[in-house]
Amino acid sequence: MKHANKATRSRRTLTRACASLLAVAAIGVAGSAFADPINFLPGDTAISIKFVDRETVITSLGQNLFGVFNITQINSGNSSTTFWNGNGGTDGTQLVGYFTGLTSIADQTGGGGLSFTGGTVNIYNVPNGTYSPGTNPNTLDPLNQVCGGSATCLANPWLSLNFVPGINDSINGNATLQAAFATTNVQAGFGYLSVTGGTNAATFDTNGFNFTNFAPADLFFRSNFVLANQQTCGSSDGWPVCSDDPIEGRTVPEPGTLALLGLGLASLGALRRRKAAA
Repeated sequence: MKHANKATRSRRTLTRACASLLAVAAIGVAGSAFADPINFLPGDTAISIKFVDRETVITSLGQNLFGVFNITQINSGNSSTTFWNGNGGTDGTQLVGYFTGLTSIADQTGGGGLSFTGGTVNIYNVPNGTYSPGTNPNTLDPLNQVCGGSATCLANPWLSLNFVPGINDSINGNATLQAAFATTNVQAGFGYLSVTGGTNAATFDTNGFNFTNFAPADLFFRSNFVLANQQTCGSSDGWPVCSDDPIEGRTVPEPGTLALLGLGLASLGALRRRKAAA
């Protein structure tokens, strides 16, 4: 009987310890939930990142395309569930950023329009109200347009990416973005992105898009764009082109979830061993 009581007490102690560890983990997640939108995204899930951007207009080859953008929502891949609302809607923060380094070249798809080479993207998590695309419009001023003058913000991207080849997998070209010339009618562009850094790089570094002639990419970018005016864009903030549409991809499994699952399995194993010993 004494032996049985000892085993029972041991099981209760282990159960309480596991409960305490889980509670601490939950508090850790809850405590950081209002600091980073990443906490609202489930692991191993298809996502659709909605954005609105302001960008320069391309009228000839050799021009550099750049702009600033505001992520308005992060949804499930089929858009049936909204995981995070931007502009302060979910946690008081905004996800904003800029892209640059895209150089217009002759079409590499055979379908007409313009191709681009190069290109980088940087995304930042900032307090709601920081984003200011109308500051020095039609020029690239990330410190003030995106980060509200904060050098600390600019030095710590939430996510950094490169535009990568893959728009035409049948050729060994170097095009990273395909688009039509902007007119007053809606035009479209598309390309692929590969994660290069940022505080949440591991969440999106999936290599989920594979090619025959190129290295894998992590995200697929689509954009519908028009020349900016009151009818097409509302307020264009002084930029000549506006665009929107999702960036599509998938999150990797959550390390925290896997760790808790491992803890749970280890606890069950310990309980079984103690029960067998009793």
